[in-house]
Amino acid sequence: MYTDYNQAGASPAAELASSVRQRFLDFVAPLARELDFWMDRRLVRTLVGAVEAILVLRSRAQGLLLTELGGYLLPVEHAPAGTKRLSNLLRSQKWTHKRIGRFLWERACDRLKELEAVREMPLVLWDASVLEKPESIEVEGLCAVRSTKAVRLKRIKPGFYNPPGGRPGSTRGLPSSSAPRQQQRRWRRYVEVHGSPLRSKAARAPNNFC
Repeated sequence: MYTDYNQAGASPAAELASSVRQRFLDFVAPLARELDFWMDRRLVRTLVGAVEAILVLRSRAQGLLLTELGGYLLPVEHAPAGTKRLSNLLRSQKWTHKRIGRFLWERACDRLKELEAVREMPLVLWDASVLEKPESIEVEGLCAVRSTKAVRLKRIKPGFYNPPGGRPGSTRGLPSSSAPRQQQRRWRRYVEVHGSPLRSKAARAPNNFC
Protein backbone atom coordinates (compact mmCIF):
# COMPACT_ATOMS: atom_id res chain seq x y z
CA MET A 1 0.00 0.00 0.00
CA TYR A 2 2.75 2.42 0.92
CA THR A 3 6.42 2.70 0.12
CA ASP A 4 8.57 0.00 1.67
CA TYR A 5 10.98 1.81 3.97
CA ASN A 6 13.03 -1.28 4.80
CA GLN A 7 15.85 -0.35 2.47
CA ALA A 8 19.59 -0.08 3.01
CA GLY A 9 20.66 3.46 3.83
CA ALA A 10 17.14 4.60 4.75
CA SER A 11 16.88 7.85 6.68
CA PRO A 12 16.05 7.82 10.42
CA ALA A 13 12.58 9.18 9.64
CA ALA A 14 11.96 6.37 7.15
CA GLU A 15 13.17 3.77 9.65
CA LEU A 16 10.82 5.21 12.28
CA ALA A 17 7.90 5.14 9.82
CA SER A 18 8.67 1.50 9.03
CA SER A 19 8.82 0.62 12.72
CA VAL A 20 5.51 2.33 13.51
CA ARG A 21 3.82 0.63 10.54
CA GLN A 22 5.08 -2.77 11.67
CA ARG A 23 3.71 -2.16 15.17
CA PHE A 24 0.36 -1.29 13.63
CA LEU A 25 0.34 -4.49 11.55
CA ASP A 26 1.27 -6.56 14.62
CA PHE A 27 -1.61 -4.96 16.53
CA VAL A 28 -4.29 -5.73 13.92
CA ALA A 29 -2.93 -9.17 12.97
CA PRO A 30 -5.19 -11.09 15.43
CA LEU A 31 -8.25 -9.26 14.09
CA ALA A 32 -7.24 -10.00 10.50
CA ARG A 33 -6.81 -13.70 11.29
CA GLU A 34 -10.25 -13.81 12.90
CA LEU A 35 -11.94 -12.06 9.98
CA ASP A 36 -10.22 -14.44 7.57
CA PHE A 37 -12.69 -17.10 8.71
CA TRP A 38 -15.70 -14.96 7.80
CA MET A 39 -14.68 -12.75 4.91
CA ASP A 40 -12.91 -12.87 1.59
CA ARG A 41 -9.20 -12.28 2.11
CA ARG A 42 -9.29 -9.32 -0.26
CA LEU A 43 -11.84 -7.61 1.99
CA VAL A 44 -9.63 -8.25 5.02
CA ARG A 45 -6.67 -6.61 3.27
CA THR A 46 -8.91 -3.67 2.35
CA LEU A 47 -10.02 -3.29 5.97
CA VAL A 48 -6.46 -3.25 7.29
CA GLY A 49 -5.42 -0.85 4.55
CA ALA A 50 -8.39 1.42 5.27
CA VAL A 51 -7.51 1.70 8.96
CA GLU A 52 -3.91 2.50 8.04
CA ALA A 53 -5.11 5.10 5.52
CA ILE A 54 -7.28 6.78 8.18
CA LEU A 55 -4.28 6.99 10.52
CA VAL A 56 -2.06 8.41 7.78
CA LEU A 57 -4.60 10.92 6.43
CA ARG A 58 -5.52 12.36 9.86
CA SER A 59 -7.99 14.85 8.41
CA ARG A 60 -11.06 15.70 10.45
CA ALA A 61 -12.95 17.10 7.48
CA GLN A 62 -11.99 14.54 4.81
CA GLY A 63 -10.56 11.63 6.78
CA LEU A 64 -13.62 9.42 6.22
CA LEU A 65 -14.47 10.33 2.62
CA LEU A 66 -14.27 7.22 0.45
CA THR A 67 -12.80 9.15 -2.46
CA GLU A 68 -9.99 10.51 -0.28
CA LEU A 69 -9.26 7.17 1.39
CA GLY A 70 -9.26 5.46 -1.99
CA GLY A 71 -6.29 7.61 -3.00
CA TYR A 72 -4.40 6.49 0.11
CA LEU A 73 -5.40 2.85 -0.19
CA LEU A 74 -3.95 2.63 -3.71
CA PRO A 75 -1.68 4.91 -5.74
CA VAL A 76 -3.35 8.17 -6.77
CA GLU A 77 -3.78 7.07 -10.39
CA HIS A 78 -5.83 4.09 -9.14
CA ALA A 79 -7.87 6.03 -6.57
CA PRO A 80 -11.25 5.08 -8.14
CA ALA A 81 -10.35 1.41 -7.76
CA GLY A 82 -9.43 2.01 -4.13
CA THR A 83 -12.78 3.73 -3.56
CA LYS A 84 -14.59 0.76 -5.09
CA ARG A 85 -12.74 -1.62 -2.76
CA LEU A 86 -13.85 0.40 0.24
CA SER A 87 -17.42 0.39 -1.03
CA ASN A 88 -17.34 -3.40 -1.38
CA LEU A 89 -16.01 -3.70 2.18
CA LEU A 90 -18.72 -1.48 3.66
CA ARG A 91 -21.49 -3.31 1.78
CA SER A 92 -20.29 -6.74 2.88
CA GLN A 93 -22.78 -8.58 5.13
CA LYS A 94 -20.10 -10.87 6.59
CA TRP A 95 -18.81 -8.48 9.25
CA THR A 96 -20.03 -5.71 11.56
CA HIS A 97 -18.46 -3.06 13.75
CA LYS A 98 -19.22 -5.28 16.75
CA ARG A 99 -16.36 -7.63 15.81
CA ILE A 100 -13.91 -4.73 15.90
CA GLY A 101 -15.34 -3.47 19.19
CA ARG A 102 -15.01 -6.91 20.75
CA PHE A 103 -11.43 -7.24 19.47
CA LEU A 104 -10.42 -3.89 20.99
CA TRP A 105 -12.08 -4.77 24.27
CA GLU A 106 -10.29 -8.13 24.47
CA ARG A 107 -6.95 -6.45 23.78
CA ALA A 108 -7.66 -3.93 26.54
CA CYS A 109 -8.48 -6.72 29.00
CA ASP A 110 -5.28 -8.58 28.06
CA ARG A 111 -3.26 -5.43 28.67
CA LEU A 112 -4.99 -4.93 32.02
CA LYS A 113 -4.05 -8.45 33.12
CA GLU A 114 -0.42 -7.87 32.05
CA LEU A 115 -0.20 -4.71 34.16
CA GLU A 116 -1.78 -6.37 37.16
CA ALA A 117 0.63 -9.31 36.86
CA VAL A 118 3.60 -6.97 37.35
CA ARG A 119 1.73 -4.94 40.01
CA GLU A 120 1.49 -1.75 37.95
CA MET A 121 -1.49 0.55 38.35
CA PRO A 122 -3.74 0.27 35.28
CA LEU A 123 -5.24 3.56 34.13
CA VAL A 124 -8.14 4.17 31.78
CA LEU A 125 -8.59 7.48 29.97
CA TRP A 126 -12.04 8.98 30.29
CA ASP A 127 -13.11 10.55 27.00
CA ALA A 128 -16.33 12.50 27.45
CA SER A 129 -16.38 13.87 23.90
CA VAL A 130 -19.39 13.23 21.67
CA LEU A 131 -20.18 13.24 17.97
CA GLU A 132 -23.07 15.60 17.27
CA LYS A 133 -25.52 14.40 14.59
CA PRO A 134 -28.34 16.98 14.75
CA GLU A 135 -29.75 16.13 11.31
CA SER A 136 -29.64 12.34 11.70
CA ILE A 137 -32.73 10.35 12.59
CA GLU A 138 -32.10 6.64 11.98
CA VAL A 139 -28.39 6.27 12.81
CA GLU A 140 -27.88 3.39 15.23
CA GLY A 141 -26.98 4.40 18.77
CA LEU A 142 -28.32 7.97 18.69
CA CYS A 143 -28.96 9.56 22.06
CA ALA A 144 -29.19 13.03 23.60
CA VAL A 145 -25.78 14.71 23.94
CA ARG A 146 -24.75 18.15 25.13
CA SER A 147 -24.18 20.43 22.17
CA THR A 148 -20.83 22.23 22.30
CA LYS A 149 -21.84 24.23 19.23
CA ALA A 150 -24.85 25.62 21.11
CA VAL A 151 -22.54 26.61 23.98
CA ARG A 152 -20.25 28.48 21.57
CA LEU A 153 -23.17 30.29 19.95
CA LYS A 154 -24.39 31.52 23.35
CA ARG A 155 -21.10 33.22 24.22
CA ILE A 156 -21.06 36.99 24.39
CA LYS A 157 -19.70 38.55 21.20
CA PRO A 158 -19.35 42.14 19.97
CA GLY A 159 -22.82 43.45 19.18
CA PHE A 160 -24.47 40.52 20.96
CA TYR A 161 -24.62 41.36 24.64
CA ASN A 162 -27.73 39.53 25.76
CA PRO A 163 -27.33 35.86 24.81
CA PRO A 164 -30.09 33.44 25.81
CA GLY A 165 -29.59 31.73 29.15
CA GLY A 166 -31.14 28.65 30.61
CA ARG A 167 -30.01 25.04 30.69
CA PRO A 168 -27.29 23.75 28.32
CA GLY A 169 -28.62 22.82 24.90
CA SER A 170 -28.68 19.22 23.72
CA THR A 171 -28.98 17.54 20.35
CA ARG A 172 -28.85 14.11 18.77
CA GLY A 173 -25.45 12.49 18.78
CA LEU A 174 -23.22 9.55 19.58
CA PRO A 175 -21.00 8.99 22.64
CA SER A 176 -17.28 8.58 21.95
CA SER A 177 -17.01 5.23 23.76
CA SER A 178 -16.49 2.30 21.38
CA ALA A 179 -16.75 -0.41 24.04
CA PRO A 180 -19.42 -3.11 23.63
CA ARG A 181 -22.71 -2.25 25.30
CA GLN A 182 -22.33 -4.93 27.97
CA GLN A 183 -19.05 -3.37 29.14
CA GLN A 184 -20.59 0.11 28.94
CA ARG A 185 -23.33 -1.00 31.32
CA ARG A 186 -20.70 -2.45 33.67
CA TRP A 187 -18.82 0.86 33.58
CA ARG A 188 -21.97 2.86 34.28
CA ARG A 189 -22.71 0.66 37.28
CA TYR A 190 -19.14 1.20 38.50
CA VAL A 191 -19.55 4.98 38.16
CA GLU A 192 -22.84 4.84 40.06
CA VAL A 193 -21.16 3.04 42.96
CA HIS A 194 -17.74 4.72 43.05
CA GLY A 195 -18.47 8.10 41.47
CA SER A 196 -17.62 9.62 38.10
CA PRO A 197 -13.96 10.27 37.19
CA LEU A 198 -14.88 13.09 34.80
CA ARG A 199 -12.84 15.65 36.71
CA SER A 200 -9.61 13.69 36.37
CA LYS A 201 -7.67 12.92 33.25
CA ALA A 202 -7.34 9.26 34.17
CA ALA A 203 -9.02 6.90 36.57
CA ARG A 204 -8.00 3.55 37.92
CA ALA A 205 -9.75 0.70 36.15
CA PRO A 206 -11.88 -1.56 38.37
CA ASN A 207 -10.40 -4.98 39.02
CA ASN A 208 -13.45 -6.87 37.78
CA PHE A 209 -14.17 -4.62 34.85
CA CYS A 210 -13.24 -7.28 32.30
